Amino acid sequence: MRTFVLLFVVGVLGILAPVFSKNTNSISVSVSPATAYAGDVVTLIPLNGEKFQTGLGRKHTILVGNIQANIKSESSTQIRFEIPFIGLHGSQVVKYSLDDGPSGQTSISIIPGNRDVQDLPTGSEPDPSKQYGKPVEAGKNPKGLPRGPVVYNPPGGHSNMPYSNCNPMHVIDGEFSGQVAGGKYEWSDITPMKTRFSNIYVDYCAQSGIMYFLNDWDWTSIEPDQSTCYAYFEMSSGNGEEQWEIRIYNDKKRGISVKRNGIEVSQNKNIVIGGAYSFSSSPLFQHKHTIYEYALKVKPGNFMIPVLSSPIQSLGPLVKCNDTGYALVKDPSYYHGIMNDTGIVLRKDDRYVPLAGAAGLATEPMVIAGNLGANGSSFGATGAVGSNPNCLSKHEVDGKFTRFPDSSKEWSQVKAARGRYSDLYADYCNGTLYILNDWVLGSEEPDKENCYNLFELTTGGGTQHWGIYVYHNIRKGIRVFLNGNDVSSDNSIVKGGKFGMDVSARDPKPHTIYEFAIKADEGAWKMFFCDPGPSSFCDNDMPNVARGIQSINTGFSQVGSKQICLNNFQNYGPMIITNPIKSTMLDTAVFVLRTNDNTSDWGGSKYEVDISLNGAFVKPIDVFVVPDETIGKQAKIITKRISDRSIYALIDAPNGFDKDGELLRVRYASRIGMRDTTEVRGKVQLRNSSRVMRTVPVQNGYILNDGYVISNSNDFRANILPFTKKEGDYLMISFTLDNPENVSIRIYDEVGRSLRNLSKKGYSFGEHSEQLPLSGLQRGMLYVMLTTDDGKSVTVPFLNKE
Repeated sequence: MRTFVLLFVVGVLGILAPVFSKNTNSISVSVSPATAYAGDVVTLIPLNGEKFQTGLGRKHTILVGNIQANIKSESSTQIRFEIPFIGLHGSQVVKYSLDDGPSGQTSISIIPGNRDVQDLPTGSEPDPSKQYGKPVEAGKNPKGLPRGPVVYNPPGGHSNMPYSNCNPMHVIDGEFSGQVAGGKYEWSDITPMKTRFSNIYVDYCAQSGIMYFLNDWDWTSIEPDQSTCYAYFEMSSGNGEEQWEIRIYNDKKRGISVKRNGIEVSQNKNIVIGGAYSFSSSPLFQHKHTIYEYALKVKPGNFMIPVLSSPIQSLGPLVKCNDTGYALVKDPSYYHGIMNDTGIVLRKDDRYVPLAGAAGLATEPMVIAGNLGANGSSFGATGAVGSNPNCLSKHEVDGKFTRFPDSSKEWSQVKAARGRYSDLYADYCNGTLYILNDWVLGSEEPDKENCYNLFELTTGGGTQHWGIYVYHNIRKGIRVFLNGNDVSSDNSIVKGGKFGMDVSARDPKPHTIYEFAIKADEGAWKMFFCDPGPSSFCDNDMPNVARGIQSINTGFSQVGSKQICLNNFQNYGPMIITNPIKSTMLDTAVFVLRTNDNTSDWGGSKYEVDISLNGAFVKPIDVFVVPDETIGKQAKIITKRISDRSIYALIDAPNGFDKDGELLRVRYASRIGMRDTTEVRGKVQLRNSSRVMRTVPVQNGYILNDGYVISNSNDFRANILPFTKKEGDYLMISFTLDNPENVSIRIYDEVGRSLRNLSKKGYSFGEHSEQLPLSGLQRGMLYVMLTTDDGKSVTVPFLNKE
């Protein structure tokens, strides 16, 4: 049975790929891991109980895609070799041969690119927060991450069959200890996993329940400061029931420090078997470098190593470390797998939540783990995992704690995992994993255009790797990647995802809440996540500066019209809002601020409107919204201020924006005795509770009055409009004659001095216009007077700002 389980695990992971059957001229081999980068050291393993022939006079040759590989070490059970750096990628044939013996072949998948040590952190920047550059804008153009390499090791290594007790095969001294039990060399039969900075060797002795771990940290070739430095590891085991913090000091007298579930257990010999450091060579690297080794009694099941860190390579004087992790380098990947009586499966995966952090997001230090099963599940912070019955609640994926019509409340029966920034709720029901993240850190609504909550989790005992982005933007919704593939549109896998602002048992004030549901396999699962922080933006731009939205479709219009008044001073007709008022200060009219944009791209739920009126010819009376016509459902005005020349209003659309439509309506009247065009300017600013997030440009509008000058009610009608040409600023003067007339046009100041005029000119019946230059005229209130030969006249005031 054990052999069957072993072959099943190995076959599923694709590690063993025999090609030839056993005969005198061939040998069946496999390579582990089956996926690697150029420059990685991988291991060739003989199958079916065969051995490599070693010793004097024996010459082994390995070709990768017809390029000879550099062999790093040889034994009867493993040959370790380096993937050539020369332009190999994709599936490649690996050919093995012995000069006077059998040959064999298998295949390996080479990931494009290679590991260039020139871009790695050095002692010039020992601060871990600065080693990996700016935070990554992870949600801007999300992509799926392919699964990383996998290695499998039976207890004691590949030659330890049948499985004898493997504890005597290890000496905890921080070195490759030479011959151990059975005449074998320590770690010689264990396939290492290549990390960014080292190779790690892991062995699980099922009989004793002891995990042996060695970190061959070859990158540090100058011995770190012995008085302060150490390697630091975090690990969870037993499906998350055990949370470990491990320090191995470079000072050999200090040895090892271990916490299990927050409790110091370093002196408990039943738990901590040992830990040691050395500065020595190894089978793969002949130069001296740092090596760290430990052994712990752990619970079997799913495990994870999210933090693998050791001292940085010094440049010049030795870099001193401290207890905060200063001068340590973290490996950018994380490592996880399963320990059971058949050994250990170790997998490497790149992080959706990067070491540099996601821009504008705060990472929750709580890591969730547990087990999903048809008859009950478990979850909780690692080290505090508790059992949970399934299907504890009805669910509606809406980004809030839903109260159903039958008075039941969603999630009320589910005990949350309490984190630093959030409460995490999970419920597994009929194969669907429901998650709600009660992110109380987000008390201010983040920017809805580019913010999101990022979840990274594995389910099905590590066979499923998920990257999940729950966006604030209604249009973006939820993006889900499973094992590198975008499955966002697959309704059989993704059951929904939504952001909301709601209250909860932990915080009675509205705050950010994220909810999603996925179809997930049973088995061990784990998750870590990050959410928008106080910056309110989720990118690397200036966090306290409002962002502009590109728009030419937002401006002023008449009621019922989608035609925006454009900033075109020389065009009347549809570019002007015609004022239907006939009796000044008795009748009122309405103009509209609207947008023809798709406002789901704006990403907001509150907006403020500032409107100014250039001139004293229109008097605003009130502002209001018509909810069915606005860009957001159930929109209402929270605050408004109205003066003779300005309007301010703050509008809340609690369900966000999802269409084009109106932003605000303004009711106004005309001033007594005036007839003229009033320029209307404005701006729209999207905001959260405390500050402006985004601004939308607004086209200027013009309101053309139809009122008459009361003292000259029989005189002709006139209108003025300022505009700009390349030559400068002008005043357009428009008038209508009931009969042919000679008309003179003059501009006066407030004391009656003539400042500029057009010579008297004859005009026919109908509408006419003229232009007068404004450049050089004094600022302040000026007057345009139009006079005919028979004594008709009209005077129109205007405010010259230049």
